[in-house]
Amino acid sequence: MGADNTEDKGQACHLIYPAHFFGHLLTSTAKAGEILIGPGACNLIKDKNILKVGERGKMPVKGRKKEVGIFNVVGLDEAQY
Repeated sequence: MGADNTEDKGQACHLIYPAHFFGHLLTSTAKAGEILIGPGACNLIKDKNILKVGERGKMPVKGRKKEVGIFNVVGLDEAQY
């Protein structure tokens, strides 16, 4: 999830939350012992059956019209090990 370019009255605008800022936002949102990932990371691992991931809900992100889904890493998929 990088910075997106959009046109606003003829001028390019950049979203405020590129990937490293979004990662910091997830870290500050996580409770003790919780590992949160965004939709990009979830899409990368969902078909690999390595981690068990549960939906944590959605959170507002400045610069986005829609809230972004966040996911909680619950544990390892024991069948793979």
